Amino acid sequence: MLNKTQIRCNLKSMAKRMLKGSWKPAVAVLLIPAFVKLSFTLLLYATATLLGLAPIFLSWDNFFSASAAQIYTYTRLSSLTWLMQTLLTVPIGFGVAAWFLSLTDGEREPLSAVFCWLDSLRRLGKSLLMALLLWLRILGWMLLFLLPLCMGFPALMFHLAQRGIWLLPPSGGLLFYELPGTGQAVTPGMLLHVSPQAFFMLLGLVFLALALGILFCLMMMRYLPASYLLNRYPEQPCGVLIRQGVHMMKGHLWEGLWLQLSFMGWLLAAGFACWLLSLPFHFQSGVLSSIFTILILPIPFLFVSAYRSVTNLLFCQYVEEASRLRDGQAHYTACPDESPFPSGQNETMRDTSDDTPLPWNFDSPDNP
Repeated sequence: MLNKTQIRCNLKSMAKRMLKGSWKPAVAVLLIPAFVKLSFTLLLYATATLLGLAPIFLSWDNFFSASAAQIYTYTRLSSLTWLMQTLLTVPIGFGVAAWFLSLTDGEREPLSAVFCWLDSLRRLGKSLLMALLLWLRILGWMLLFLLPLCMGFPALMFHLAQRGIWLLPPSGGLLFYELPGTGQAVTPGMLLHVSPQAFFMLLGLVFLALALGILFCLMMMRYLPASYLLNRYPEQPCGVLIRQGVHMMKGHLWEGLWLQLSFMGWLLAAGFACWLLSLPFHFQSGVLSSIFTILILPIPFLFVSAYRSVTNLLFCQYVEEASRLRDGQAHYTACPDESPFPSGQNETMRDTSDDTPLPWNFDSPDNP
């Protein structure tokens, strides 16, 4: 059996092969949510212009200098626009995952397939419910991991105050100042000599924040298969799918985290390409800036996102197959009624019960 590093390399190699000849439609699919966001941004701008609130839209300085009535009107308008945008982008996001899932199954659905979760109120409600349940769970884990930091930071502040040191000086910036009367600034580098206990408390908080950040990322890996399972089994309840995804990821959390980190180089390269792309443009705040920022600037990231989306879906298939083998169940076989697309569209799904080797090669006779 292949080790986890070889499996990760196989998954990424297979994702490249599946995207060969499909890069343009894959990027076009990812641009659809960007078009939706741009449409609502332009709608907000046009409405703000008609109401005389365009200066508030263009600059934060103008926002804070506006009257209370203007800010209240603009806040209501932007909140309504955000709500409408969310009601569309959430199901479209699951539709994008459905399109990439069909690509991994050997089919290329039309671009209109990304709207498959908008074809009925029931499917729309289910996609919104899944997003809400995921958001609540993520928020709960975030609050749980922030609690130790929220308790440790005031303890450090109290310890410093007892020794006559304030963390936030009146002039701004993250410097340590002694109480008024001494006139001596204490930087974090000098803190070891001024108060060794406070220095080690600060160092402990830094390591605690790093450890909690890693644990939080691991917990987020529990919900990685949620979008995959919703599109693979659209008739199952959302809570059942989330619990099934958590069960699937048992023993694969670090594997999933390393898979996400393996795209860091591509993301840095995409960021550098975006920086080069933005050099010839010097737009001020307004419509042209919104079009450039939402549609043009993220294009390098969209190529990485397409590569990452296919790889993640293949990884979810891998952990599902591993979970079935661990639980003593049969190999996965896709059925027509499990298609995420509504009736009338192509519902042909890949049957993994044939002799085609899977990228993780569980039972391949060629494995050492």
